[in-house]
Parts: sequence; structure tokens; C-alpha cells
Amino acid sequence: MGQIPRYTRDVIRGKLDRLHLGDLLQWLQMGGLSGRLSLSRRAHERRLDFIDGRVVFVSSQLPGEQLATWLANKGNLSVTEARRALAVSLLRRELFTDIVSRSGVVKATVLRKEVTRLAETIMARILVAGELEFTFDPGFPVRDLLGLNLDLEPNQLLLEAARLRDEGEEEVELAGELDLPFTGEAFESFFWDLVRTAISSEMAVSGEQLARLRTIVRDVLATLAHWLKSSPGLVPLPPNQATDVALALGEGASPPLSGHPHLVWNAMVVACSIRCRDQAPPQSLAQLNGVDAGSDIWTEMVCGEAWHRPHSKRLDDLTPRVAENWARLAGAAAPEIGLDRETVELAAHLLVVPTDLVLWVLSTVPVPQPELRRALLHSLPRRLGLALGTRADFPPSIRSLFAPQGPSPVGACLHLARSYLSSASVWPDPVPADEGCLLELASAGDLMRAASRIKEESGRTPDTPVAVG
Repeated sequence: MGQIPRYTRDVIRGKLDRLHLGDLLQWLQMGGLSGRLSLSRRAHERRLDFIDGRVVFVSSQLPGEQLATWLANKGNLSVTEARRALAVSLLRRELFTDIVSRSGVVKATVLRKEVTRLAETIMARILVAGELEFTFDPGFPVRDLLGLNLDLEPNQLLLEAARLRDEGEEEVELAGELDLPFTGEAFESFFWDLVRTAISSEMAVSGEQLARLRTIVRDVLATLAHWLKSSPGLVPLPPNQATDVALALGEGASPPLSGHPHLVWNAMVVACSIRCRDQAPPQSLAQLNGVDAGSDIWTEMVCGEAWHRPHSKRLDDLTPRVAENWARLAGAAAPEIGLDRETVELAAHLLVVPTDLVLWVLSTVPVPQPELRRALLHSLPRRLGLALGTRADFPPSIRSLFAPQGPSPVGACLHLARSYLSSASVWPDPVPADEGCLLELASAGDLMRAASRIKEESGRTPDTPVAVG
């Protein structure tokens, strides 16, 4: 199948081209095997669950191929209903199909029909995807889904998928990577790049010290990778932000977004969880506030300990204040570059969150060399932000802030305001190294007026420095 499968604890791994996909499915069917078959490309997974050789469910990590989005676009669920059910399933780690079946908002016959159609569509896209990595885990606890009785023969599924492919079904574009460089060659390359950046030739580092640094970097990446793998894009709330949400809910009010960056991030994840053709994702704090997510979602997050980040006083105080100040300063410049103020304010809140997560991990895994710590802080937030934002299907304008390939109006406002933050060096710069590229976006006069607005705004409420550690 392109490459000889490797067997590890009964898990079968290998590489697969589309010509041999049918052979693999037929082998699973004829063997009457049970388990989960994962097919991945650039870490984006599609999964087929088998019981006794029959396919009982198909799922995907790609946002446009998720069942909630499929049902909303087919008119079986309203966007609000789909968003609420999906958010609860993500927070409780409960199957979306179980929640929908139990609530009765979609009849079992309709759900079974749509899951089958989605399975055929996903399979058709797999057929045009080129080479894939596959894993079959016979120990995965697969079960028949509540009320579905889905029973797809692999050959029948493959034939229908081939028909859809011949009718023009195309593979969807994959937007970015979902993983951190944690294993194999990716980790080795990342580690040695860090060493070259952080450790000069004048610094005497023994082999034993180097091995210890390698372990430290692996521990940092392991913690972040665990968060990334177990999260649909959501991030844990610091205690003070969770308390503010609880107080608002207790008063019957909506949770406050401004000055609560982790809450803004999670609200954005919920808002982007359904990709609907006639609804664009929020582009500003005002639009995000207008997304009807339901109070149950925030109650779940506040009450569920799995979504709480351990307390870190300096960091818990620093990040919200930086988000608020950065939003205020960059927002002052926005009109001079033709932007809505709240668009820039939303971006500022989102931009600080991955850095906060990395800072918290670095506070729990001490890094003895300051240079290595700075190198990690320079590279990891961007990678983590891009991976989380891609997993949550954030708009390209937001994802590009973590991996700027060129200037953007939002990035320009944030860049000009960043130098007025007391801890500026800690937070990522959303503009490439050459500041002259800003002239591609606006005239020198507009940029000077934007900078003047920021300077005026910075004098109104000083940003008191807080040590990051």
C-alpha cells in the first residue's frame, strides 16, 4: 500500500495512495475488524469507525466536513442550534450525535441519512487527496451511535464516493498545520534551530547540559502538544477571568469580552465552529458579542475544571491588561488606516492568548538559559496560535497575525501600538521584519497620523510595567 505497514502494539501504521485505499477497506471488511481507521494529511485527520468490518461512523477534523456544519448547511439545524450543540459536545467531550439525538432537534432517520451522505462526501475527497498516512487502531472503543444504526459496507461507500468524485467532488484546501514539532525529525530540526539561535559559540555548553536542554524543550513542547491535541481550539480560562464570567452569569448578564482575552478566544472558537455559506465569521468585538452562543456554554466552561488554567498571579494580571491596552492603543490608530476600531480590538485580544499559554508553561518548566527561554517565547506562540486558530477555523485575517507573510491593515495598527506596551518584547509582532512594507498599505502621512493617535492615547492611561519572570 505504498509503504509496508508498521505494527506497534497491534496498531497498524503506514502510507497509502488512493489506488490502494480500496484494498485496505476490503481487508478490514473481510477480516470483520473493529476499531478506528485514521487517514491524515498534514495532520488533518479523517476517521472511519469500524465494527465487525462495517463502517458505523465517519468524522473529520476539517471544519467544513464536520457534522454540525453539514447539518446547518443542509437546513436540518439552525446555525444557532448547531453551534450550541457542538459547543456543549466540545466542552463535555460528548458525541455531538448523542446530544442532537437526545434533544430530538433532528429525527433519527434524517440524521442517519445525512451522516451517510457526509461519509460519502468525505470519502470522495479522500480519493482525490493523494498520498495519506493511515493508522488502524483495533483497540479504539468504537460503538454504534445513539439511534443511528448506521451500517455502511466499505465497498458500497467506496463506489458511491467514486461516483461523487467523477461528478467533480474536489479535495478541500488544507489551511496550515495542526501540530507542533514534537516528534521525529521535526523536533530535532526545531531543537537545533533553537540552539543555534540561543547559544553563541562563546558559551561553553557540555554534552550533558545540551542533553538537559533537549529534555526541557521536549517537556515544554509535550505540554503544549497535549493541549493542542485534546482541544478543538478552546483554551483554559485563568481563574480571574472564570470568576468574572461566573459573576456576569449570576447577574443574568452576558459574559464581558473586553479585557478578557481567553474568553474572547473561546467565544471566537464557538462563533467559528459552524462554517455556513451565508454567515461570515465575526470580524470585530461588537460582532462577536452579537453571536448567540447561549449561557449554558459559559456555565459549562466555568463549572468544568478541565477548562480552568492553574493560577499564576503575575501572568493572570498581566495578560488581560496588555490585551486591553493593546486594543485601546491600536484601536486609536484604526480609523487613520481605514479600519473599524473594534476589528483591531478583537485582533489584539486574540493575539496575546497563545503567548500567555506559552508563558504559563515556561513558568512550570524552568528554562535555565535566558537566551533559550527568549528563543522559545519568540517561536512557540506563533506556532501554537496558528495551530489553534487553524483547528478552530479562524478567518485567514486572524491566522495571518501569527504567521505574517506580508503587511495587513490590522497588523499595521497592532505593530505601531506594540512599542508602547511596557512588556513589548514579550508579545508577537504581527508585521514582518521590514517596517517599510507598511507603505504598501497606507501613505506615509496616514501612518504618521496613526502613530500620533497612538501616542496621544498612550498618555491617557499609563501602562504600569509588570515583570513577566
